[in-house]
Amino acid sequence: MEREDKREEIIPVVEEKVRIDRREIKTADIRVRKVVREVEEEVDEPVVETRIEVQRVPINQIVDEPRATREEGDTTIISVYEEVLQKRLLLREEVHIRRRKVESRSQKTVVLQKEEVIVDREEFHESDNEF
Repeated sequence: MEREDKREEIIPVVEEKVRIDRREIKTADIRVRKVVREVEEEVDEPVVETRIEVQRVPINQIVDEPRATREEGDTTIISVYEEVLQKRLLLREEVHIRRRKVESRSQKTVVLQKEEVIVDREEFHESDNEF
Protein backbone atom coordinates (compact mmCIF):
# COMPACT_ATOMS: atom_id res chain seq x y z
CA MET A 1 0.00 0.00 0.00
CA GLU A 2 1.22 3.24 -0.85
CA ARG A 3 1.31 5.89 1.62
CA GLU A 4 -0.37 9.06 0.92
CA ASP A 5 1.44 12.16 1.90
CA LYS A 6 -0.86 14.50 3.55
CA ARG A 7 0.74 17.80 3.72
CA GLU A 8 -0.94 20.99 4.42
CA GLU A 9 0.21 23.98 2.63
CA ILE A 10 -0.68 27.50 3.67
CA ILE A 11 -1.49 29.79 0.84
CA PRO A 12 -1.94 33.43 1.79
CA VAL A 13 -5.09 35.08 0.44
CA VAL A 14 -4.47 38.64 -0.62
CA GLU A 15 -7.11 41.21 -1.31
CA GLU A 16 -6.45 44.50 -3.00
CA LYS A 17 -8.56 47.53 -2.24
CA VAL A 18 -8.78 50.74 -4.13
CA ARG A 19 -8.91 54.00 -2.26
CA ILE A 20 -10.20 56.98 -4.17
CA ASP A 21 -9.74 60.45 -2.79
CA ARG A 22 -10.99 63.64 -4.28
CA ARG A 23 -9.43 67.02 -4.00
CA GLU A 24 -9.91 70.32 -5.69
CA ILE A 25 -7.19 71.52 -7.95
CA LYS A 26 -7.34 75.11 -9.06
CA THR A 27 -6.80 75.22 -12.80
CA ALA A 28 -7.71 78.83 -13.55
CA ASP A 29 -9.20 82.03 -12.25
CA ILE A 30 -11.99 83.55 -14.28
CA ARG A 31 -12.96 87.19 -13.99
CA VAL A 32 -16.22 88.26 -15.61
CA ARG A 33 -16.89 91.94 -16.22
CA LYS A 34 -19.89 93.62 -17.74
CA VAL A 35 -19.21 96.81 -19.65
CA VAL A 36 -21.97 99.18 -20.77
CA ARG A 37 -21.23 101.08 -23.94
CA GLU A 38 -23.29 103.89 -25.39
CA VAL A 39 -24.05 103.88 -29.09
CA GLU A 40 -25.62 106.80 -30.93
CA GLU A 41 -28.14 105.86 -33.56
CA GLU A 42 -30.09 108.00 -35.99
CA VAL A 43 -33.84 107.44 -35.91
CA ASP A 44 -36.02 108.62 -38.79
CA GLU A 45 -39.65 107.73 -38.14
CA PRO A 46 -42.90 109.13 -39.47
CA VAL A 47 -44.89 111.17 -36.97
CA VAL A 48 -48.66 111.30 -37.44
CA GLU A 49 -50.71 113.88 -35.62
CA THR A 50 -54.39 114.72 -35.86
CA ARG A 51 -55.19 118.38 -36.31
CA ILE A 52 -58.63 119.83 -35.65
CA GLU A 53 -60.13 122.59 -37.73
CA VAL A 54 -63.28 124.40 -36.59
CA GLN A 55 -65.38 126.21 -39.17
CA ARG A 56 -68.59 128.11 -38.47
CA VAL A 57 -71.04 127.88 -41.38
CA PRO A 58 -73.94 130.41 -41.26
CA ILE A 59 -77.27 128.79 -42.23
CA ASN A 60 -80.08 131.13 -41.01
CA GLN A 61 -82.89 128.82 -42.13
CA ILE A 62 -86.23 128.10 -40.44
CA VAL A 63 -86.62 124.39 -39.68
CA ASP A 64 -89.44 122.30 -38.24
CA GLU A 65 -87.34 120.23 -35.84
CA PRO A 66 -83.77 120.10 -34.57
CA ARG A 67 -81.20 117.98 -36.36
CA ALA A 68 -79.02 115.55 -34.47
CA THR A 69 -75.27 115.93 -34.46
CA ARG A 70 -73.97 113.98 -37.44
CA GLU A 71 -70.82 112.76 -39.14
CA GLU A 72 -70.04 113.42 -42.79
CA GLY A 73 -66.74 111.78 -43.71
CA ASP A 74 -64.10 113.15 -41.37
CA THR A 75 -66.31 116.06 -40.29
CA THR A 76 -68.60 116.25 -37.26
CA ILE A 77 -71.48 118.70 -37.71
CA ILE A 78 -73.13 120.28 -34.67
CA SER A 79 -76.25 122.37 -35.31
CA VAL A 80 -76.79 125.57 -33.28
CA TYR A 81 -80.39 126.82 -32.84
CA GLU A 82 -82.14 129.97 -31.70
CA GLU A 83 -85.81 130.51 -31.01
CA VAL A 84 -87.28 133.49 -32.82
CA LEU A 85 -90.63 135.30 -32.58
CA GLN A 86 -93.65 133.32 -33.64
CA LYS A 87 -92.08 130.30 -31.97
CA ARG A 88 -90.30 129.08 -35.01
CA LEU A 89 -86.96 127.36 -34.97
CA LEU A 90 -84.19 129.14 -36.81
CA LEU A 91 -81.11 127.13 -37.67
CA ARG A 92 -78.61 129.86 -37.04
CA GLU A 93 -75.41 128.07 -38.01
CA GLU A 94 -73.56 124.79 -38.14
CA VAL A 95 -70.20 124.19 -36.61
CA HIS A 96 -68.13 121.87 -38.75
CA ILE A 97 -65.26 120.17 -36.92
CA ARG A 98 -62.90 118.35 -39.26
CA ARG A 99 -60.10 115.99 -38.34
CA ARG A 100 -57.05 115.88 -40.59
CA LYS A 101 -54.10 113.57 -40.18
CA VAL A 102 -50.82 115.24 -40.96
CA GLU A 103 -47.73 113.09 -41.41
CA SER A 104 -44.23 114.45 -41.15
CA ARG A 105 -40.77 112.97 -40.61
CA SER A 106 -38.91 113.33 -37.37
CA GLN A 107 -35.17 112.75 -37.19
CA LYS A 108 -33.52 112.43 -33.82
CA THR A 109 -30.31 111.01 -32.49
CA VAL A 110 -30.89 108.67 -29.60
CA VAL A 111 -28.33 107.12 -27.28
CA LEU A 112 -28.72 103.37 -26.81
CA GLN A 113 -26.93 101.33 -24.19
CA LYS A 114 -25.32 98.04 -25.13
CA GLU A 115 -23.94 95.57 -22.59
CA GLU A 116 -20.91 93.43 -23.33
CA VAL A 117 -19.52 90.66 -21.16
CA ILE A 118 -15.75 90.26 -21.01
CA VAL A 119 -14.34 87.00 -19.65
CA ASP A 120 -10.67 86.95 -18.63
CA ARG A 121 -9.14 83.57 -17.83
CA GLU A 122 -5.83 83.17 -16.02
CA GLU A 123 -4.51 79.63 -16.44
CA PHE A 124 -2.51 77.82 -13.76
CA HIS A 125 0.23 75.35 -14.55
CA GLU A 126 0.62 71.97 -12.93
CA SER A 127 3.63 73.26 -11.02
CA ASP A 128 1.33 75.80 -9.34
CA ASN A 129 -0.67 72.98 -7.77
CA GLU A 130 0.81 71.09 -4.89
CA PHE A 131 -0.07 67.47 -4.26
